[in-house]
Amino acid sequence: MENAARKPALLVAAESIVATGMVGTVGDVVRTRALTHYGEGLRQYLTIHLRSSVLAARALVALHERLRELEGNALLRSPGPRAHLYKLAREECAHYALEPVRETEELCWVEPKGDAGKSYAQALTRLRCELGGEDAELLELHHARELTLEEIAYVLDRPLDDVGKALDRARAHATRMLGTTPPSQLGGLTGAMQEAFALAPQPDPAAVPDRVRRALPAGTLIAERYAVQQRVGEGSFGDVYRAYDADVPGHVVALKLLHRPSPSEEARKTALRELRLIASVFHPSVVHFKDHGWYQDRLWFVMPWYEGETLEDRIKREPLSRGEAHAIFTALAEALATMHAAGIRHQDVKPDNIFLARLGDASRDQQRTLPVLLDLGVAAKDAEMIVVGTPLYFPPEIAAQYAGKAHKPKVTAKADVFSLALSLRNALEPSTQEHVPGTAIEAFIMHRAESPPGGPSAKELAFLEPCFRRWLARDPDERPTAEELVQELDVLTRPEQQRARRRSILRWAAPIAVGSLLGLSSITYVYLRERDAAHEARMRAELTMSQLGVESARRALLEESYQHSELTRQQLSERLTARAREATHLDAQLQRSRREQQELVGRLQTLAAELEATRRDREATVQKLNAQQARVSVVEGQLFDAEQKRAFIESELREARSRGKAAESELDELRTRARSMLAELDRARDETDAQLERASSLERTLTSLRQEKLRVELELAIERRKSGDLAERPIQPPPAPKSEIGPPPPADS
Repeated sequence: MENAARKPALLVAAESIVATGMVGTVGDVVRTRALTHYGEGLRQYLTIHLRSSVLAARALVALHERLRELEGNALLRSPGPRAHLYKLAREECAHYALEPVRETEELCWVEPKGDAGKSYAQALTRLRCELGGEDAELLELHHARELTLEEIAYVLDRPLDDVGKALDRARAHATRMLGTTPPSQLGGLTGAMQEAFALAPQPDPAAVPDRVRRALPAGTLIAERYAVQQRVGEGSFGDVYRAYDADVPGHVVALKLLHRPSPSEEARKTALRELRLIASVFHPSVVHFKDHGWYQDRLWFVMPWYEGETLEDRIKREPLSRGEAHAIFTALAEALATMHAAGIRHQDVKPDNIFLARLGDASRDQQRTLPVLLDLGVAAKDAEMIVVGTPLYFPPEIAAQYAGKAHKPKVTAKADVFSLALSLRNALEPSTQEHVPGTAIEAFIMHRAESPPGGPSAKELAFLEPCFRRWLARDPDERPTAEELVQELDVLTRPEQQRARRRSILRWAAPIAVGSLLGLSSITYVYLRERDAAHEARMRAELTMSQLGVESARRALLEESYQHSELTRQQLSERLTARAREATHLDAQLQRSRREQQELVGRLQTLAAELEATRRDREATVQKLNAQQARVSVVEGQLFDAEQKRAFIESELREARSRGKAAESELDELRTRARSMLAELDRARDETDAQLERASSLERTLTSLRQEKLRVELELAIERRKSGDLAERPIQPPPAPKSEIGPPPPADS
C-alpha cells in the first residue's frame, strides 16, 4: 500500500510564505487559504456525492462559514488541514442527504485527452458505474483528492487497517477493469483513477469564497483621490476596480487592492521595495504603476485602464494564428528581457495574466493590439501559486521545490521563459493545454518536476517541435534567455517570410529578365549582322591598303631603278604612266572603300539610334511594369486591409455569438431557477393550502367550542336564575306529619 509520507504542498508553501514575513504564522496562511487551495477538489467531491452542482455550491458556502468559526490552529492538528476540510464536507453531504426529495443532475465528467482512445473512456465510465459507493469514495479520496490513509481513516471514522484493506480490494477491482498500464495523462493506474473521478473544472475554483468577500461599495474614496466605481475582476491575490481619478476629470484608472494585509512594517517595506523596482522598468508591455498606498493595511496600486480582453479569453474562442502569436509574444519576450535585465522575475506568466489591450480608433480600422503583462511579482510568489492550486505553468525547477525532491535546482529568470513558451504553445493549439485530473495538484507537481510538456501536435506546426523542445527543456541551461527568445520567435513566421521573399524576387526579376532578354536578343542579332558587314569592309580595306603598299614599294623600286638604270626616258615614262594608272585605279578603289566605310558607319549610327530607341522602349516598359506592380501592391494592401477588416468583423461576430450563447446559457439558468422557484412556490402553495385547511378546521372547531360555550353559559345563566328564584322565596316549614297522639308542637320549640 502506497502512502505519501512527505509533507503536503500546502504546508510547504505556507512555511515559504511565512518565511518572507508577509504573514504571521503558518496557521494564519492555512486558515485563510486552505479552502482556496482545496476548493476545486471539495467542489468536485460535493458535486459527485450530492449529484447536484447547486447543492454543492451551497454546501461549499456553508463550509466556508464553518471554517471561519474554527480557531486559529485547528486545521493544523493531526491528521492535517485536508482531512479536516473533507470531514466537514462529508458532514455537509450527510446534512443534505436528509432532505426527503431533491433534484439530481447529470454530472459532466472530464473526457480523456491525447491518444487514450474511446475504449479507455468507456472503461472509466464502467468503473464509475460498477464500483460500490464505499469503494468509489475510497478511490476518489486517495487518488483524485490525494488523501493519505490516516486522513481517509479520520474522514470516514474507520480504523486504519480496515481502510487499507478496503482500498486494496477497490484497487484490485479497478485493475481488473482498467488493466495495469492504462493510457492516463499522468501515467499508470493512479492517473487513470484520478481521471475517473474528475469533473469539468469551474473557471474560478475560488469563486465561492470570493463571493463571500464583499467588494468595496461604489463611491469609496481611496487616498482622497480615486473614487471606486465597480469591481471588474476578482483574483486570488487581489480585486481590480474601475475608478475615477478625481484630480484629473474624466480620467479612468484600474485600481488593484490586495486581499492580504501587511502585518508588519518589514512586510510593508518589502512590498514597496518590489513595487518601486517594478515601476522603474519601462516597456510598453509591462504594466505601469502610476500610484500606490495603503487602505486598511492592504496595499493598493493604480494602473492604466485598458480596453480589451485577456489572452485566456481570446484563445477560448479560437487559437492564435502564427502571425498574431509572433507579434504578441515577441513584445512579451522583449518585456520579460527588460524586467530580467533589472533583476526582476515575473513569476506568474500565463494566458490569464496577458492582457490584449485594444489601442486606436476601431471605427476607422486603425485599431491595433498591445499585449501587456499583468499581475507582476509584487502580487504573488511561487509559494502562493501552490496555495491557489494553479501550477499548470510551473517550470520543472519550481515544481521540484514542492515535489519532495532531494535535488532542487536553482530558480532563475529562465522560469519565465518556460512559462511564456508554454503559454505560446497553448495559444497556438489550445487543445494541448494540460489539466489537473481530479484536482490532484500534488501528483501533477511531481509529474511536472520529472516530465516537461511537449510541443504542438498539429501537422502544420510540426516544424516548431525542435524550438519548443529547447524552450520547454527540463534543464534551465538548455533554454534561451528572454532576449534570445525575441530573435528565435521569428521562426513562427518563417514560412511566410520565405514565400514573401520568393514572391519579391519573382516580382522584380521577371520583368527585368524579360526586358533584358528581349533587348539582348535584338542587340545580339544586330551585333552579329553588323559584325559580319564590318568584317567584310575591313577585309576589303586591308586588301586595298596592301595593294597600295605593294604599289608604293614598286614606285620606290622604279625610282631607284631610274637612278641606276640605263633605260631610256621614254621607257621610264611609259612605265611611270602605267604605274600612275594603276595608282589611280587603286585610289579609286580606296575611295570606294572609304565610301563603303562611311556608309557602314552611317548604318552603324542608324543601328545605334535604333538600339537607343529600343532601350528607351524597354525602360518605358519596365516603368509600366513597375507602375503595374505598384498598383498590384496597393491592391494587395487593400486586400490585406479587407481581410483584416473581415477577420475583425468575424471576430466581433464570434464574440457576439459567444455573448449570445452566454446570454442563452444565462437565460437557461434563469429558466431553471424560475422552474425551481415555481416548484418551490407550488410547494409553498400546497403548504399554504394545508395550513389554510388546518386553519379552517381550527376555525370550525373554535366556532363549535364558542357555540358550546354559549350553550353552557346559557344553561349556567338559567341555572343561576333558577337558583336566584329559589333564594328569593320564603322558607316554609315542611308540613307536619299527622299524629294520632295530639297537635304539633309550637314553632318556637
